[in-house]
Amino acid sequence: MQSDYITRLRESRDATSVLKMRLINLRGRIPGRPILVFEGDDDKVVYGRWIPRIRSNFYYAAFVCKGKRGVASVQKICDEDLGSLHKDVYLFIDRDYDDDVQFRSSQQLFMTDRYSVENYLVSGEVVNSIARDEFPCHEYPDLVQSIVAQFERDYSDFLRETFEINRRLFKYRRLKIDPPKSIPTKVAHFASVAIGAIGISSLDIEDTLPSIHAIPRRLDEDLCSEFDGLNPQLRYRGKNSFLFLLKWLELLAADFDGKSGIFDGLRIAGKVRKKEFTLGAFASKSSMPLGLASFINRMAA
Repeated sequence: MQSDYITRLRESRDATSVLKMRLINLRGRIPGRPILVFEGDDDKVVYGRWIPRIRSNFYYAAFVCKGKRGVASVQKICDEDLGSLHKDVYLFIDRDYDDDVQFRSSQQLFMTDRYSVENYLVSGEVVNSIARDEFPCHEYPDLVQSIVAQFERDYSDFLRETFEINRRLFKYRRLKIDPPKSIPTKVAHFASVAIGAIGISSLDIEDTLPSIHAIPRRLDEDLCSEFDGLNPQLRYRGKNSFLFLLKWLELLAADFDGKSGIFDGLRIAGKVRKKEFTLGAFASKSSMPLGLASFINRMAA
């Protein structure tokens, strides 16, 4: 047991050393340019679409970590450095279910007001733009509105079906317990998805995210009460919702190709631009986090 602890400690120190050296090397390559630190590649892509919408002439270097803990390590590295490594280093994190508990309060830290960047991409607003632009429905505004209305009904049903798995994930995060298994990366693990028919997953939730045992009753009640107060569209796990959006659009495109479903009886020329169903394309259409514009403008001043 002690040897395992020493091994983990050594691995943590090695990982921190690698992060610091990467940061120093990047600073040497782009002296004077702001360094924006992201949790992962997806965040880098999304912010890479949002930031030019705020300030088109703002140039920065991206530094990508492996998750929120990596960003916290970068902050610690900058805090402990006796030189000027911290200068013009800005951190970007998702709110998740644990907010910014791992971080020191700082003017160089930005946190989303929703669970993650994906929550901004999954909305009727974005689907409206996709139906108009990526589907050849630009001359059929009533049809576009019908598509958006169906999406919003299905998304609401999906969030309802994933209530329990989100609540369990919330408890894991608030209790600072790592899930025993990796969170699934297929929408079928969370719900069955068909346009107009969202149902329960065929998989046992215990296999997806096991329940936590031996939580004191009062604590469990408090956690459940807090979770019940969250807005599902804004505060449920965004990656699950994004998987839902991709699946839903895939099904909608199949209906268009087969002139079935909502397209039954319609003769609309053109093809669906399925290659545009990407994080970056959706981010170019989405709303942005509260406070992001002022954060970027202050950084660029």
